[in-house]
Amino acid sequence: MKVYKLILAISMMLFSFVSFSASIPFDVYGTELTTGNKYAGGINLVLDGKTMKHVGGGNILNSVLDGKSLAYAYCIDILHSIGLRRTYSANYNNKADFSDRPELTEENGGKIAWLILNIAETAVKKYQQAGLQALIWEQVYGASRFTLKASTNDRIETAYQQYSAALVGNTASVNRVLWIDPYHRSIAKQDLVAWGNGFNLEEPASVPAPAPILLLILGLLGLTIVSRKTVRVNV
Repeated sequence: MKVYKLILAISMMLFSFVSFSASIPFDVYGTELTTGNKYAGGINLVLDGKTMKHVGGGNILNSVLDGKSLAYAYCIDILHSIGLRRTYSANYNNKADFSDRPELTEENGGKIAWLILNIAETAVKKYQQAGLQALIWEQVYGASRFTLKASTNDRIETAYQQYSAALVGNTASVNRVLWIDPYHRSIAKQDLVAWGNGFNLEEPASVPAPAPILLLILGLLGLTIVSRKTVRVNV
């Protein structure tokens, strides 16, 4: 009976492992990103004490990922550039997690996701998109590292303040938006957060085949041992 209990415990552990594996968000590697034809600009900011003027950002309109149109595509990376009307290789996921981006976490990723899902649709003017972009950057880098300079266009600053007031403590699941990591010939480009129809963000990762097979074998072995013990008792 002790052997049966051991096999049962191992089987339960394997079953838990299988269930956990099925819940891990998926990654897509080596797909294609084509950037759109325009975005907002004119943002004056300070990042880590360094003043940066007329920085471009905002929704990169008419971008396409994996053959599907992106309704919104905002920058989450000030320190890298990306061109318009260009095609890049890209990895993407729905985890707000890049190995080279420690600033991006579940917490601030949730705030950015809320902004994309609730504010991006209303930000139709360039100054509104620039204001939203500045607020997204603030969430990525934190208020201690990022500051929107007073010399920024008044309308951009007004939009930034308006969206900041709307955000307050709101968050959304990071799994509801796309986190895109583009590159060209292994050179990193500007990381993006995006949303678009046609992406199955709820699809789980594929479960490794060996675990279910091993689980079945152990289960059959356990039944065999129990059956033999039962026969011996009844003889």
